[in-house]
Amino acid sequence: MPLFAIASFDSTDDENDDEHLLQMTDILGDLPEGIFNKWTRENRCFGPNRQQINSCVNGEPDDGEFRFDSLEKYFHSNKPSDLDDREAEIIIALIRKILQYDPEKRPSAADLVRDPWFIVEDPQ
Repeated sequence: MPLFAIASFDSTDDENDDEHLLQMTDILGDLPEGIFNKWTRENRCFGPNRQQINSCVNGEPDDGEFRFDSLEKYFHSNKPSDLDDREAEIIIALIRKILQYDPEKRPSAADLVRDPWFIVEDPQ
């Protein structure tokens, strides 16, 4: 199951994979070199310096209308109104830790329970 939902609209598996990688790039940031270098159709979406020239996989340059917001922008525009900015930043940092591209850099369950978001501050 992909990390991000992909609407197929009669797309091929390769096109779905490309869309998935583009969504990850938009939301989480640049793909690591190792993943990017294994992507055989990256030239449909990226220029020679890894600048994104296309936000969908049809091969036609576009104006970016199909790009996704970054994790931070999406979170801030959808967070509950009673969540203050300090806690929002703590939550975003936690999500970023969990969604590391490199599994070796992701926190363990033991690390996660020590994350600031899970630690209840003593009001005294």
